[in-house]
Amino acid sequence: MLAGLSNSVNSNLFYALLYAVRVLDGNVIGYIEDDQKLYNLINGKHKILNKKPTDIGKPNSKVVLNYPHDIVHNYLGYMTGIPITYSSDLDIDSILDVLNYNDVHDEDSEFLRQALQYGIAYELNYVDLEGKQRFKVLDSREMIPVYDNTLDQVLISCIRFNASSACKTTS
Repeated sequence: MLAGLSNSVNSNLFYALLYAVRVLDGNVIGYIEDDQKLYNLINGKHKILNKKPTDIGKPNSKVVLNYPHDIVHNYLGYMTGIPITYSSDLDIDSILDVLNYNDVHDEDSEFLRQALQYGIAYELNYVDLEGKQRFKVLDSREMIPVYDNTLDQVLISCIRFNASSACKTTS
């Protein structure tokens, strides 16, 4: 089966992806945990909430000041609060139709939120079954970028996995 796949795609890309899967096989859990820490931080699930009281007689007051959440959402509101308007002397109705069909304001807001939260964001551009151009922001916690081995480190592909199923173990 591997020989058939390598014939159908660029062999360099195939071997780069195969190498990435082998290298990341042991590191995927650590990769997921790092992104999960950022997710928890933004959503107010701080480590202090899991701390057990040392003395039962003392109060167990835990106050979380969620500055990361405030910073991300204030910046997000500042950058995307007023929708971008597009105008041109040329006919751009077809472009506007694609943007409106994909709800560009919501997608751009989600793209920026993920970039602010995780430091990187991914958007998939595709053609749907009806032949319409679509774009969708993907969850950054489910993406692993694959770069070539040149000095420029050009992105050649991404591996998408389901983070929730990757963390499950059987006993």
